[in-house]
Amino acid sequence: MLRGEPIEATYTAADGVITASARQGNETFPVQTIELEENMLVMGPATATDFAFIGAAGLSVGEGRSFRALGFGFSSWRMSVFDYTLTRVEAESYTYTLATGASEFTGEIWTDPNGLIRKTTLKMPMGTITVVLEPKDDEDDW
Repeated sequence: MLRGEPIEATYTAADGVITASARQGNETFPVQTIELEENMLVMGPATATDFAFIGAAGLSVGEGRSFRALGFGFSSWRMSVFDYTLTRVEAESYTYTLATGASEFTGEIWTDPNGLIRKTTLKMPMGTITVVLEPKDDEDDW
């Protein structure tokens, strides 16, 4: 949120349930709870989750895996459950699809040999976001 009163949200996971509560100034929003499904990923609106997903999936080249993913912070503080598919295309590249119900996002992820995210793109109906990690000195200094 770039203007106005910020929304403060808290997310708590306990006993197989994640609970979200939020407030904006003096206004408190209704609490939201979602039961965590087996092998469900929890994601936020940051590319840091790509690193965790790649590690959790443990894919070989040419292999793909589908997950249910619980995310927050995409359109508001409220949580949403998505279908997420990750495929390892090459040793250091992946593609993914995130189906939100209203639309489908696709992306590509490139890593270094240790799995550190070097570049990621997220293609949405409204445009594309690209994030690139640039080396400090030269291409070998990742």
